[in-house]
Amino acid sequence: MPTVQVPSTPSPAQDPDRAAAGFVAAVQPLRYNTPAISFDPFEKNGIVARWVPPGSRVLDVGCGMGATLRNLRDARQCEVVGLEPNHSRAAAVDETGVCIHEMTLDQADPASLGRFDVVMFLDVLEHMANPHEVLVDAARLLAPGARLIVSVPNVAHWSVRLALLFGRFDYTDAGIMDATHLRWFTRKTVTYMLHAAGYELESYEVSAGTWLTAYRQVWPWRWMPMRLKAPLVRLGARLAPGLFGAQHIVSAVRKE
Repeated sequence: MPTVQVPSTPSPAQDPDRAAAGFVAAVQPLRYNTPAISFDPFEKNGIVARWVPPGSRVLDVGCGMGATLRNLRDARQCEVVGLEPNHSRAAAVDETGVCIHEMTLDQADPASLGRFDVVMFLDVLEHMANPHEVLVDAARLLAPGARLIVSVPNVAHWSVRLALLFGRFDYTDAGIMDATHLRWFTRKTVTYMLHAAGYELESYEVSAGTWLTAYRQVWPWRWMPMRLKAPLVRLGARLAPGLFGAQHIVSAVRKE
């Protein structure tokens, strides 16, 4: 299906990458490209795949490079559709054969898209000025009994706390401190936001985030081989999710 074109000069709501201006030199639109899809059960894609029933009809809002959609299509035999407002990312997804619409959620028409068994916001809500409004709006695309899956970065991660201890709150071009983030979340705030938008929580997990830059730069992690580092990070995320979890990942359903 061809992508749907949007104006050549998108608003910040249509292209969240513009929010990084003045905080970092530049952000690359394809910075989160994941050519090899990971099934790691301790990371976001693996957790999401476990929560999505096989054969589901899935919508990924702000699907980025489409890695999670390809994962669900190939591993769970799902019918997948993506919404992505950034032209460069939408074009890259289109090349993979995933059905992609170059638009924001408010431009999506249930009459043409239909309804979905699962609607996902994976590392998307933190880029929005009003994520509550977006979550409320998502209800019109949910089929009866459908599930909402949300992931957001954990601003209380040890790496952010350590930086604040030394008086630093430095933006970066990717990761938890991505300069395009407008909202910041702990487990409590993401849970409260979902309840306020009319959803009841089903499941909660955190990703381990062994890929975070801090594990390549900060002592003592930088000196550890991955075969030793990865199990320790995963153990930390399991025992102290608020401190070691990289992302809060939540499954929810509409309140009756």
